[in-house]
Amino acid sequence: MKLGTLVNSKEALTRLSKQNLPIEVSWKLSKFLKNAVIEISAFEVLRNNKILSYGEIVKDENGKDTGNTKVKTENEEVYRNEIMELLTKDIEIDIPLIEMKEIIEYNKKLEKKIDMQVEDLLLLDWLLK
Repeated sequence: MKLGTLVNSKEALTRLSKQNLPIEVSWKLSKFLKNAVIEISAFEVLRNNKILSYGEIVKDENGKDTGNTKVKTENEEVYRNEIMELLTKDIEIDIPLIEMKEIIEYNKKLEKKIDMQVEDLLLLDWLLK
């Protein structure tokens, strides 16, 4: 799997993990998420370090430090290229097969239905079959 696919799916995975899912699906997902969090966190640390190394402190209209850093204009292309290179890297992570039919059947039994947006389903098409 490409790191970028996992990173782009972060919010959808978070929303999925908060749903009332069948226990077997929850188990598969929890084991996967432990490893996914490691990969995503490592990416975020590297991205933040690159922002710091290519960036400058953002100041407000009064010249006061806002506590934020942004990539300097002259470094944007180099920063973008390095991040894109990282996002296209293949990572080794065991992806569980989560069958939608399991979730759909389970959902029929629930009083409070599982709520997933189309956007999430599209972002998670590599996980949900």
